[in-house]
Amino acid sequence: MCALATTASALAADHEPGSRPERRAQLSLGVVILPANLRVDDPIPLVVFFHGAKAPASAASRLGAAVISISFEANSDPYAAAFAQAGAMPRLIAEAEAKAGFKAGALVLGCFSAGCGAVRGALRDEAIYERVQSVLALDGIYADYRDRAPSENQMEIWLRLAKDAIVGRKQFLVTHTEVEPPNYAGARETADWLLSQLNMKRAAAQKPPHLSEAALGAFLVKGFAGIDGPAHFAQLDLIAGMLQDLLSAN
Repeated sequence: MCALATTASALAADHEPGSRPERRAQLSLGVVILPANLRVDDPIPLVVFFHGAKAPASAASRLGAAVISISFEANSDPYAAAFAQAGAMPRLIAEAEAKAGFKAGALVLGCFSAGCGAVRGALRDEAIYERVQSVLALDGIYADYRDRAPSENQMEIWLRLAKDAIVGRKQFLVTHTEVEPPNYAGARETADWLLSQLNMKRAAAQKPPHLSEAALGAFLVKGFAGIDGPAHFAQLDLIAGMLQDLLSAN
């Protein structure tokens, strides 16, 4: 996707002062989308989404937020490596602000599948952890096994986030299917681990399409049916609606 070099003189005359046509700019990682007619006089919400294919970009106009979308054709390791160093996410946000011409306000991190490795790494940067308001993890909190259980080292940041969401300092929405990876803990197993650490229980969902849910404060886990690839990739259809819910609650 090519960066669009848009200047103030190129803006259409019939746009309201402070609003702009859609901007898309290529970043060192991913692309930033600033929806058309979004007023940029004041800071605006920013969604940074990993491994969402085309869904985050197509949802930008519905969300009323700037969106950074990053997708690698790989497992979670490249995502985790890209944001393992403190400062990686702030640099990416600053690059997006400069190229698209806006100031980021509320920060929402989202991920699907392997992309959650990037969110895990980003949240370990204390500056980003303090700044982020909401996190959406779609069928993608994975962990290596340690003593036949999800690695506590890899799960500790998610547990901290869940605890902060329970007391209202953050929002944290987790989904999972019933897909069981062969050699590591999948999203169902890591969700179970989080719930057990927090003494939370699942209940039957009141509204489909999910089957179960557990909620306490602003921490919510939704369980979906399906043990195969199509069920896993169907989670991409949830991106726009769930991000809207998180943004509207900010």
